[in-house]
Amino acid sequence: ATCLVCCWKLWSQSAPRKNLNRNFLGVFTATAVAAIAGGLRHSYPAATAAQMFTALSASVLVFAGVAAYNLWLINVQLLLGENRSLRISRWIFRALLVVYLVTVWHHGHTFLTALAAYLPPAAILFVIACLRAMHAKNRFYFLGVVGLLLCFIAAAIEISRFQLNSVYLTSDVLYDVFEGFGLWGVYLFGSRISRLTSL
Repeated sequence: ATCLVCCWKLWSQSAPRKNLNRNFLGVFTATAVAAIAGGLRHSYPAATAAQMFTALSASVLVFAGVAAYNLWLINVQLLLGENRSLRISRWIFRALLVVYLVTVWHHGHTFLTALAAYLPPAAILFVIACLRAMHAKNRFYFLGVVGLLLCFIAAAIEISRFQLNSVYLTSDVLYDVFEGFGLWGVYLFGSRISRLTSL
């Protein structure tokens, strides 16, 4: 739900930096579709509906790769600006996305595969946001740092799958809370910097 709201707000806003806004929209759209596919996957147990389970698992990984592609382009724009390097980077990261999709097709559909694609560009964006937060008097960079940090914590919770001695406070609930607030922080960060006249 958080991703869908962020998609609508990014799509409807008028942003001077259209490429940056478009890539943040791509991140949230891909993340929303991956989340929907992941939710549907739980409705089709692998033992009784193997084909549907496999298709939905593959969908999660495919859209995680699309989100990672957009994250890489965001990093390029924040580091190098919107110039010829962005056009060249698009082709490079499209080629890497194809390699990733082939890997997904031929190997297992695990959360770690998606994390391997998603984590490097997200970590680089986290470093960029940290450096900007220290030098720029703009609270939206700080929101980006906090948002990405919460997303990293959510990913760690998803990997560990630890159990809590509570009926209501489960690892799934914690994941949803950290991921929801983290994505909102990233949205505020992306929405704001897409409207800046200079980076």
